[in-house]
Amino acid sequence: MTVIRIRAADAASALNEVARRFGPDALILSTTQQAGFVEVTLAEGGEMPANAPPAAQPSKPQRLPDLPPRLVLLGPPGAGVTRLAARLAALHLRRQPDTPCQLFAPRPDMLAPPSALAAQARLLGLEVAMPLWPDPRAGQGLPLGTVPQIIDLSGLGPLGRDCAGPLLQQAGAECWLVLPTGLHVQAQDRIVPPFKPIAQALVLTRADICPLTLEDRALPQRFGLPIALLSQGGGLLDALCTPPQAASPDLARAPEQKEVKHVAARLF
Repeated sequence: MTVIRIRAADAASALNEVARRFGPDALILSTTQQAGFVEVTLAEGGEMPANAPPAAQPSKPQRLPDLPPRLVLLGPPGAGVTRLAARLAALHLRRQPDTPCQLFAPRPDMLAPPSALAAQARLLGLEVAMPLWPDPRAGQGLPLGTVPQIIDLSGLGPLGRDCAGPLLQQAGAECWLVLPTGLHVQAQDRIVPPFKPIAQALVLTRADICPLTLEDRALPQRFGLPIALLSQGGGLLDALCTPPQAASPDLARAPEQKEVKHVAARLF
């Protein structure tokens, strides 16, 4: 009996390597995620070792939300807005490979660098439109297409929030505010209220690096914005999941709740 460990950048790559080397009947003992990689432990020989951890029971597939006709993504610097846009595009492409969504990453001026979304979209075989939007009215003439639109406004900086208003006047358009997990409650109070008039939901990122705190779970009750998705891991596929049930508005920390370092300092 031999216990083998395989590491990869994401779960899909790790499982593909397992299938390539050991076939579809490989005996997987555990799958863990840590420090930016996924480790799959499997047994070669067909017998379960006595001290092996119990295999995880398969869970019911999660139903992730469909994209609205237009989805505007906003968030503070470093929140992972661009990576989320690529992941949502990958999710839609998996669901509807014949009708990929449109991607937009506006820039405030000619000297602004190209969006990192272009490189990630290239992996999916998609193109990214990067129009110049120097003022809040620049995007108001953008028509809705026949496929969903994902608009990453993170490259516009503070101008992004003002540009979102005209984009949301189209029927069915939504705005999601993207935040990293672990924000101190004071940082939440600084970031969320200015976006509350235009946002319909929240997306929390880096959930694998910093598990949801009680402050994260209480966001819907405090600001009236539901958590649409959690984003985590390093890949584009299988990196989105639905959030757990919201916590009570009472933020008193339970005795078993571990202290988690907040990440507010990374954003300001």
